[in-house]
Amino acid sequence: VGGQHQGISTSTGGAVSVTHGGMLATRAGGSAGIVAQSVGGGGGVSTLALRNATTAAIRQEATLAIALGGEYASSTSGFGLAQVAGGAVSVANNVGRIATQGWFAPGILAQSVGGGGGVAAVSSSASLGSIDIQLGSTATAGGGPFLGSVTGAGGSVTVANTGGSIATNGALSFGVLAQSVGGGGGLVMVDNGAGPAANPANLTFGSNTPMVGAGGSVTVTQDVGGSIVTAGTNSHGIVAQSIG
Repeated sequence: VGGQHQGISTSTGGAVSVTHGGMLATRAGGSAGIVAQSVGGGGGVSTLALRNATTAAIRQEATLAIALGGEYASSTSGFGLAQVAGGAVSVANNVGRIATQGWFAPGILAQSVGGGGGVAAVSSSASLGSIDIQLGSTATAGGGPFLGSVTGAGGSVTVANTGGSIATNGALSFGVLAQSVGGGGGLVMVDNGAGPAANPANLTFGSNTPMVGAGGSVTVTQDVGGSIVTAGTNSHGIVAQSIG
């Protein structure tokens, strides 16, 4: 996911703001309550679901390749893309209720990514013989040098659970996942249709483009009136990350 660019000065993510005060409920794997995302440099959310492969008469096997991020060509005048930063992301769960039942289903996923990437979610009941996932923009050789002023910083991420309730029940389902990533990257989720998968995989986090990619500030506020309850394996209440 992402286009081809040459000679472009900016590919930045804009500001994202979500305010919730009602009721949200999801029941399937990979189904977050709220996803708020700003991505610069190409990318976003990629989802793939393969079902009923186990009922086939012949054993099914699949190969998988996903790339989230733009592809940019260099030239004799240098790498033309100067700004690939993510924007500010803000989520407020004021008095709302959020409940998820599946695996890889955080209550709130707030993410700002600079340099390309985002979220890749794969659910397959077929055997995955090969998994290759790239999160981050890529540069193709064009015979010229790269500019040293490319900026792919992650934006600020703010999540407030003030008086609201968040409940998750599946494995790897955080109450709040707040993430600011600079230099390309994001989050990968792979399951076998019944839970998290244990397949070998080739995962690449980060752009192969030379750039300045600092992580942004990440703030999560949980006041005395709010509640977060998680019941699944490796399901932390709050995960706050800034990665450069």
